[in-house]
Amino acid sequence: MSTPQKPVDSKFGAASTAAEVIRGISLKGKTAIVTGGYSGIGLETVRAFVTAGAQVIVPARSRAKADDALKGLRDVEIESIELSDPKSVNDFADRFLASDRALHILVNNAGIMAPPLQRDKRGYDCEIAAGSSPSRRSQGRFSFFVGAPIFALPLRRSELRAP
Repeated sequence: MSTPQKPVDSKFGAASTAAEVIRGISLKGKTAIVTGGYSGIGLETVRAFVTAGAQVIVPARSRAKADDALKGLRDVEIESIELSDPKSVNDFADRFLASDRALHILVNNAGIMAPPLQRDKRGYDCEIAAGSSPSRRSQGRFSFFVGAPIFALPLRRSELRAP
């Protein structure tokens, strides 16, 4: 059994830009994390969020590339991360939690495409480990997945509860 799909009623289409989509929306006072935010669609997402007033954190494997791509953008922080390394992901989460900032927007955009077969420290294929980082929100926390559950990130450090 299949469910027929229906078009979404929207004034946006394939040629719409991030600037057009965000126009008229205020993200002032909001914090966003955008993985892969220093190239391609991720970079355009960061630009749109900053234009709308957000503070944006860009976790990056290559800090030099991120610095170069994001040069001149205000309200952008670059943090080091290697998505295929669970310790690196946990260290990033710990740094964010220590800031006691709310996380309002999470864009899991990072990925690598068609690399030669490589394995991360857990034995997972690196393309899947780095590119499959969907998040889910449950019980007031954002759970990050990088191939497998790595850490849960509450909205604020103060919302951490002992198990």
